Amino acid sequence: MKSSIQRDNSIDFFKGILTSLMILAHVIQFFSEKSTVGFIISQYVNLTTFSGFFFIFGYTHQIAYFNKKDTNTSKTKILRNSINVLFIYYLSALSFRFFISNNLIENGLSGLFKILFFFDIPGYSEFLLSFFILLFFSFLFIKKLKVITTTNKLIISLFCLAFTFIPLEWLKINQLGLIIGSHEFASFPIIQYLPYFILGTIFAKEKIEFKKTHFYISILFTLSLLFFIFFTHKIPNRFPPSITWILGAAAFIYCYYIFSKKINNNKLFKFTVITEIGTSTFFYLIISNIFIFAIKSNLEMKINLFYCFVLSLFLIFFIYRLRKIVK
Repeated sequence: MKSSIQRDNSIDFFKGILTSLMILAHVIQFFSEKSTVGFIISQYVNLTTFSGFFFIFGYTHQIAYFNKKDTNTSKTKILRNSINVLFIYYLSALSFRFFISNNLIENGLSGLFKILFFFDIPGYSEFLLSFFILLFFSFLFIKKLKVITTTNKLIISLFCLAFTFIPLEWLKINQLGLIIGSHEFASFPIIQYLPYFILGTIFAKEKIEFKKTHFYISILFTLSLLFFIFFTHKIPNRFPPSITWILGAAAFIYCYYIFSKKINNNKLFKFTVITEIGTSTFFYLIISNIFIFAIKSNLEMKINLFYCFVLSLFLIFFIYRLRKIVK
């Protein structure tokens, strides 16, 4: 079904950048020899990608759902999208347990049950589950979520960030950990990251592009991260996320956003391949995950950073051609 709303190619370009970098980071994390440059690239992508996707989720929600008067139609689309994302999560989770953990078959129905009902949340798949939960909450509470993103935005954002200060050592429930964070497994809690979703809705609603005030504020947030690293010689906590980790991505995400807008308005350089990747983000992520898991299960050797880039480009090109075939 074609939408009556003109597609914002700049956001697809933004998603294409994040998707490509995420594939590169996964390749580095699975196959790269230890190197300072590889570590920096991996940590940078970890810092910016999920927050960037949450910003985009807010931006597209505002355009596709919140701007619509017909709530029921929006809810139907959200439910369909949430089911699609859940299916992709299951594919990734089962692939991880099959190829990496090598225990999917031996665990039988018990292991399958744990994955299906989120008692077991395999690695490199949990971010997909966070997208599903956000979409499902949007389906259930679309009117309330719309109110949250239009009134008291600052108070709500501060409330969400306050959850980064809650000690979560007591929390042993995986399902709740997906919402507020956990020490038990790698999770991307939707509460702590929600300010980026809210920010995305604001940028879409007010059609914000470059403003010095926004840029300076984002720089201040990111400087808090750099100061933390400089003075402590540590990376801020990611699982569960600290407030420094959450805010530290701000300037990078704002620069991605502005760069994507500039590229979209440029008539000479369109980077259509990256834009096309952004139109099929979840397809690229699930296919790349399955291939990376399968390769890793049969390849124990490590490769240098250059070959990690080559492998990433090969994966992206392969999935690009595959997408052309299945369209």
